[in-house]
Amino acid sequence: MIPLETINTEVEKKQISPDFVRISAASAMALRMRSGRFARDFDFGGINILLNYENGCLADCGYCGLARTRPGDYEDKSFIRVEWPLVDTDELVERMAEYTNTMTRLCISQVTHGSSHADTIAITKKIVAKMDTPLSILCAPPVLNRQRLQEYKDLGVDMIGVGLDGVSEKVFHQHRTDVPNGSLSWDNYWDIINLSREIFGPWKVNIHTVVGLGETDKDMMDIFFHLFDNQI
Repeated sequence: MIPLETINTEVEKKQISPDFVRISAASAMALRMRSGRFARDFDFGGINILLNYENGCLADCGYCGLARTRPGDYEDKSFIRVEWPLVDTDELVERMAEYTNTMTRLCISQVTHGSSHADTIAITKKIVAKMDTPLSILCAPPVLNRQRLQEYKDLGVDMIGVGLDGVSEKVFHQHRTDVPNGSLSWDNYWDIINLSREIFGPWKVNIHTVVGLGETDKDMMDIFFHLFDNQI
């Protein structure tokens, strides 16, 4: 089983959430927190924020760059094969507020870790105190329940994302459950999807899927029709 209890760490000595987060390289460039330029001139308005822990994500999905048993130090691992600079959360919030006129949506991405919920709450409070840009949470279902989803809603989060990834139960089990330190549950993910739909309403829950994990075309079409029928 994944140990989801909150792990005692000396936050003041470590660059971990909620005091520090990772943002995509593009977000860092858009907020002038890192040098660089885009291939064309445009207003970059979507900021991706990833929680960061010394011991990383406690899941072990077979295809993920942050997988627990993936070789190498966690600091050298990549979420989606691009650089994710580590930044001070307070500085990030101030910088986003400075550029609020170009911000279109912010997203906090959780990882499967016992501190994820409390840290998401802390970061969300900092953000909503400074700006009213639409805020999403890409959630980690193993650390959530109805009460916690409602807390996000009450704080002003307007959309929930769930990284289901595997579009059939067979594919999900193969890559997310039946792996060395897996044990993620297909049923748990769908429980959180359905609760999110109930709490946040129609078209306010989005599901991430991955193509190429061994699913069939029919698997893809079946889940897309199911989600559409349920206004997800």
